[in-house]
Amino acid sequence: MVTWCAGYLGQHDSYGGASFQRCIGNTVEELNDLLDPLTSPKHDFDEPSLWPLVEKVTVGVPAVRVLKYVDLMDLPGITDTNTVRVQTTRESIGKCHGLWYVLDITRAITDPGLERTVSVYADRFSGTLAVVVTKSDQYFNDRLAADMRNKGQSIVDFPYTERREI
Repeated sequence: MVTWCAGYLGQHDSYGGASFQRCIGNTVEELNDLLDPLTSPKHDFDEPSLWPLVEKVTVGVPAVRVLKYVDLMDLPGITDTNTVRVQTTRESIGKCHGLWYVLDITRAITDPGLERTVSVYADRFSGTLAVVVTKSDQYFNDRLAADMRNKGQSIVDFPYTERREI
């Protein structure tokens, strides 16, 4: 296995003593197809999984200036069942200046990973930790507002109580 890994990594360019592979896609789907073998565990005995060899995947958009200064990482989380992934996540988070936890709003209350991540990293990222929920506009309606009011939660700060197309 060590010989195979050395041979595989030796086929790639290196920078600062580390091997790297550049994948360029013209569409999201094309890029995902190129990255999938590097980031997803495969259960194929003919070809080993590569993800344990991959420390970091950086995705950039050349036309967007802010991506010259920001690395966005999609990490498995600190509650993953695979200890190698958890260790990689912790090492990556340790190098960050800020932390965003992004998830679908339907999972925001029930996701145990969110609560665990916030409790572990709240002090470390004080002022730079953000929970970003997606698809929030899809679920806001009059019933939700009424339910919030019945539970004693404030709806005063919401600019509207019916769905609007933007």
